[in-house]
Amino acid sequence: MSTQTDAEATAPQLAAVCRLPAELIGRFAALSGDEKTVRVMMGTCRRWREAAEAALRPHLASKTVVVEPPMMKSRFTSIRALDDKAAKTRLSQLDQTSQRFERHLKAYPPSSEHLRKLTIEVNDQTVDITWRQLDRLMNQLEELNVHVFDGSWSDMDVCDHDDIDTENPGDGGDLWDCEKSLGGGYWPCNYGTSVPNALRKLSLSATSRVFQHLQSLSEYISELRELSLGTHWSDDDVHATWTGPGTYIPSMPHLTRFTLVGGWQTIRDAVAILPRFPALRELIIYFPGYTFPGQRAKYKTTWPAVIARSLSYYYTATNLALYGPLAAYILTSVQEIQQTPKFQQALCSVTMLSLEAEVAQGMTHCYPLLDTTWLHKNPSLPALQHITFVLPSAKHQNRLAVGPDDTPSGEVEAPSHISQRRLRALFKRYDTLRQIQWVVGYPDDPFSARVPDVQLQPGVALSVDRPEIGADGKEEPLVFLRAEGV
Repeated sequence: MSTQTDAEATAPQLAAVCRLPAELIGRFAALSGDEKTVRVMMGTCRRWREAAEAALRPHLASKTVVVEPPMMKSRFTSIRALDDKAAKTRLSQLDQTSQRFERHLKAYPPSSEHLRKLTIEVNDQTVDITWRQLDRLMNQLEELNVHVFDGSWSDMDVCDHDDIDTENPGDGGDLWDCEKSLGGGYWPCNYGTSVPNALRKLSLSATSRVFQHLQSLSEYISELRELSLGTHWSDDDVHATWTGPGTYIPSMPHLTRFTLVGGWQTIRDAVAILPRFPALRELIIYFPGYTFPGQRAKYKTTWPAVIARSLSYYYTATNLALYGPLAAYILTSVQEIQQTPKFQQALCSVTMLSLEAEVAQGMTHCYPLLDTTWLHKNPSLPALQHITFVLPSAKHQNRLAVGPDDTPSGEVEAPSHISQRRLRALFKRYDTLRQIQWVVGYPDDPFSARVPDVQLQPGVALSVDRPEIGADGKEEPLVFLRAEGV
């Protein structure tokens, strides 16, 4: 009696599988939608490897090399400082993550050839491999998202920083004299000799000194279409000149969208580089109005006014997003500035406006522009067609409750409710306004809204269009479209 091993029993079936048409194998691999599955198929035999390899390329186009969880949950989230132990742990984890990515690149060389989008964490401390990886891949990238772990984020003293006490009062105080933290010899532009400028989208999320990091990439940013700068912990910067970043950040003639996240000094300094963006059409600003986590909250009434004045210099933007609890005060400051001849045309081209439905203490209503006691302080926006109110998180969904249309005169309306009376007043204030929408969570694209026909777009929780005028000359009732489950 003969016995047959499992390998002998499966050999005919395996041979049959390997003889499947290459086109069919390729389709199976493409339909899997999973990189791991495609790699398993490629390991079956040489024929399968050749047939399935094309399905792997879309998975190679984008890679993420960061420590989990990421330093910040989103672009609009500040972070807390790390203690010495946590910082050293993160550096160790980043080293392991980078080494794993390096092994991935070496095991399959096309992994680097097809890479076009990279999200990577770097630091100015002890891990140098991520800088080398970024240098090697930089010329081919079309989209780059960098999380910069700056040494000032923690109490660590592992790279022999020299503390300099600068005498200039506008430089943000003491600063670290460290080549790495200022990009010298570490950012890719210090190595490359021929830069094809393939980069179209750049996001820099730094714990501090974001302008210095941007300057270090100056050879790569001339063709940018989108730029995002975020300082998520320390609201100060080290500038190449005492006059600020406006003198050393290069021009970006094709940039159409600029996202800015940070505290007072970061936003103030960013104003200086707006003239570098002559084609700018979309501006997104997140200004918390307070110090960063772990520090005592503070607020200065002059901040919104200075930001408003800065915005008023630029007439090219058609889409504007203001996030943070001070959006209402910024808009009020714009209205005040518009009273002067020099700034009468401020924001005159804005057609889409996205505002956070969160206001600072002292406001009587949770929505900017909707407080009827402030209507006369709303800025002139002669081209405005669409407003999006952004609820920061799902816990604010109670603010989607719509109040009655016939609130008795003198009755106090609930601040958490959407008042139909206030909405009608807002439509009356802006006669070009066609639609108001509400979304939960900061949208990836705050300007993607389009006037719907009979249904809401994905991500929109509530929507109302300008009321029609009936045959009797009176306004028709407001019609609300509400997403299922909201």
